[in-house]
Amino acid sequence: MLHSARVVLCLLSFLSGVSLIAADSPALKSAKALKGQQFVLRAHEDLFGSPKLSGWDGRLLYETKVSMANDRTQIGGDADWQGMYFVSGNIYELKDASVRDGALQLKLRQLIGLRTAPELKLDFDLYNDVRVSKNQRIASSIEGLLNDFRRISAATTSFPNEIAGVKFEWNVYHRNFLNDGKYLQDSDTRERMEMLVPREALKSFSDGNLSSFELVQKSILRENGVKVTLTSYDPIGDR
Repeated sequence: MLHSARVVLCLLSFLSGVSLIAADSPALKSAKALKGQQFVLRAHEDLFGSPKLSGWDGRLLYETKVSMANDRTQIGGDADWQGMYFVSGNIYELKDASVRDGALQLKLRQLIGLRTAPELKLDFDLYNDVRVSKNQRIASSIEGLLNDFRRISAATTSFPNEIAGVKFEWNVYHRNFLNDGKYLQDSDTRERMEMLVPREALKSFSDGNLSSFELVQKSILRENGVKVTLTSYDPIGDR
């Protein structure tokens, strides 16, 4: 989505997002080291939703969450954003990096020579091994799929009676950002998740008769082919 105007660098690959990081995190220090670099937007500003108008200087303020899902970059929870809009190609300068609500936020300002140039705020989301438990990581990834569960549930009404359930597959990415700086060279750890959901449980959940945790309890959950039993259900956003 963003390419450096001077060197080939993709922020979404370099900083796939960091959730629940500390103010002195190496990831934050590395992001701050990029201040002043220029990047070309390989998407369109409309993708970030309706901007807010700054009451201070009248500039447009865009903000969105960036994360990884099934090997693809999600912007604002949408992994199918490519091809939806023309590429604007506008150039932005990284003005600052900070920790906000436990996530890494990058602030970029468009280079158009105006004091009221639009700003982008990108909140990066990827699970940090040091601060996020395995249960939280898995539960948070399931929370991101709940709309898919509901959509598939509606489709199962036309399935033959012999089909007892639906298997959902997705990837969960995480990284240890306190690994002596090696996180810059190492790739994210990827866990392959499977959830086998009985048809009746899927319908009960879609009808509002089961909670997310109850749906998980009635399903078979596997990580890299090994069964996983969640003893609690504590998605990060529910803290």
